[in-house]
Amino acid sequence: MNDQDEIAKLVFTTYNALPDKCKPRTRPDGTPEWTNLAGIVLVGGDGYNHDENDRVCASIATGVKATADENLPHAAGQVLHDCHAEILAIRAFNRFMIDQCNSRNSSDNPIVMFNPDRGKYELRPRWRRIVMVATEVPCGDASMDRLSDGKIAWDEANIQAMDNDGTGPMIGRGYFSRVGVVRTKPGRADAPRTMSKSCSDKLAARQRTSLLLTATSTIMSAQNMYLTELIVPSQKHDLSSFGRAFGRVRPFDCTTALARPAEYGFVPITVTTYSAVAGRMFAHDRTRQELVSKPSMVSLVYVAGGQHGAEAIVKGRRMGGRAGTAAAASVVCRQALARAAALAIMAVENPHDQVVTRYIELKTMDPARVAVKQATRRALGNWTPTATDDFSL
Repeated sequence: MNDQDEIAKLVFTTYNALPDKCKPRTRPDGTPEWTNLAGIVLVGGDGYNHDENDRVCASIATGVKATADENLPHAAGQVLHDCHAEILAIRAFNRFMIDQCNSRNSSDNPIVMFNPDRGKYELRPRWRRIVMVATEVPCGDASMDRLSDGKIAWDEANIQAMDNDGTGPMIGRGYFSRVGVVRTKPGRADAPRTMSKSCSDKLAARQRTSLLLTATSTIMSAQNMYLTELIVPSQKHDLSSFGRAFGRVRPFDCTTALARPAEYGFVPITVTTYSAVAGRMFAHDRTRQELVSKPSMVSLVYVAGGQHGAEAIVKGRRMGGRAGTAAAASVVCRQALARAAALAIMAVENPHDQVVTRYIELKTMDPARVAVKQATRRALGNWTPTATDDFSL
């Protein structure tokens, strides 16, 4: 196997060992379920000549659902908005990094180290690459060419019926001839509406903003925390589509009013492939199911390290937990990430002087990050914010 196959194999082997309750099933009427999977792997050394300690599968997630925007104002940080596999894997990766920062032996931690000059933790230099394995092309712009067969002519004939003035994002599976634009989830027009952006858009933005989420950015430097490679199935790779989707965001122009903050930069995502041989290790791919199959309602979230186990997520909440209770909150929800990060902040020698009491304040605590996000969203164009999800810290 080549390097990409080996990395994909690590993700699939880890997934296969997780509990069945978190995975697609066969329904009582005999209909099989499918899902999409994504995993994030830290790759050390030179990435090619290594031992097993040079690869860590930090997170795994599955999922194809998104929570309607109307539920966010009442979520209090406990409900997961975007449950697509790629985005959940990023959230789980952030929980993995926060847990590493909270390790009692952080001075000897093989993943992170504390930089007293920055007052933040950093990823150790030995980790040269951060790689995502995905069993499907990210939804949104990168997938439009694959989905558009036979639909563009219909779109053009009915373009006057379009309910979008071009300033806001487009529905995920509408108007296939319009490419290079921000799209929302879910793809189906008859599903509850969200303003959650497509995985293509979010991954494109992270070429500038890094993989760090709001909570993690309070304790970790964004330097070296960028996704360097996306590995997809060889039969689903389209070079021009990925080039267009990720090429919408480019390096900062330092001659503009926005001076590039030192810890932020631009790392383009390299798209590579794994073979059909490696892909056969994932049994729940849609292409391996019968023609009459259904997407799984359950998402899986796995954070490496053994502290949390694997979670089954339904409608943005942990399966079995009553809505509004701590038992329903995933370890990767906004509230859980913010509170875990707060523990790490208290443990460092130079904690932030700024005291914040609410999550919405936390989002604006780092002016450099805010500037980078705003510039990136302007570059993507028609990016409309989601509803506010605020809560007490």
